[in-house]
Amino acid sequence: MSGAVPRAGWTLADGHNDTAWTTFPTLGTRVEVCLPGLPAERGRAVTGRVRCEIERIESRLSRFRPDSVIARLNREAWRQPCRVPDEECRLLRRCARFWQASGGSFDIALGAATDLWRAVGQGQRPPPAATSR
Repeated sequence: MSGAVPRAGWTLADGHNDTAWTTFPTLGTRVEVCLPGLPAERGRAVTGRVRCEIERIESRLSRFRPDSVIARLNREAWRQPCRVPDEECRLLRRCARFWQASGGSFDIALGAATDLWRAVGQGQRPPPAATSR
């Protein structure tokens, strides 16, 4: 790709007329989708659907979006039972199986702990709610 840096939006990879490539910010990072072998028009359609699906998943699973299912569970489930939609229930069960199979190395709950460690490492006092669970 000759060192080219992609810009947000849809582009073709350098020198490849049959590669769909898009980058966009989501999930707290930059996502790049590269689909070789697709003509431009088809590539735009497919990468657009990929982006929509990633954004749909983020809207349901992001702990940083207060309206997401996961944020609601993090806020409420430790106090009272909460209804978990089927899609998220299946995902959480799968994550529990990965956690068990990996001996705890795979842990979806680790994000909050690393935020806490980062705050303490920077000399900040964690909020009381962060240390009460």
